[in-house]
Amino acid sequence: MKVSIVGRRVDITEEIKDWTEKKFAKLDKFFNGNTEVTVVVEALKQNKHTKVEATIVWKGVIFRAELSGNDLLGQIDKSVDIIERQVRKNRTRLEKRFHGDVPDNWQGITQSAEYSEAAYNVVRTKRFPVKPMSVDEAIMQMEMLNHEFFMFVNEETNEMNVVYKRKDGDYGLLEPYR
Repeated sequence: MKVSIVGRRVDITEEIKDWTEKKFAKLDKFFNGNTEVTVVVEALKQNKHTKVEATIVWKGVIFRAELSGNDLLGQIDKSVDIIERQVRKNRTRLEKRFHGDVPDNWQGITQSAEYSEAAYNVVRTKRFPVKPMSVDEAIMQMEMLNHEFFMFVNEETNEMNVVYKRKDGDYGLLEPYR
């Protein structure tokens, strides 16, 4: 597995780099050798904490872990566990999506009973009219409804977009592309 590690307001020492490569090597059994993991380590302003974001994109599927705290090496270790859990949890779904075209070593992965096919059971479908609006108008609508996200047709692009509230209190915009 190729490990790309980026530091934001943090110097990435050899110890951190070696630890990260060693820990993410554990995931080689799930992915082929060409798979790349991007690990971003960021120093947070409050409490001298760090945030670790680990992302693996494999055949269009995104595996991601995000942790913050004051134990950087522990966060890296936990992010590997989170991604491994995501692989195990979704093994059957991924096999179906890729028509069995998954690495041979996935055959030995057992899917825990707690992650059965019913895990993504949709219990409610909500339909609502959409009208073209600006991003600012969509954010205002989201805030008035007290929602964490809001789907709308962007009046500039005439595409479906989603605005969402970020953990830091700012807003994000999701725009599709093909």
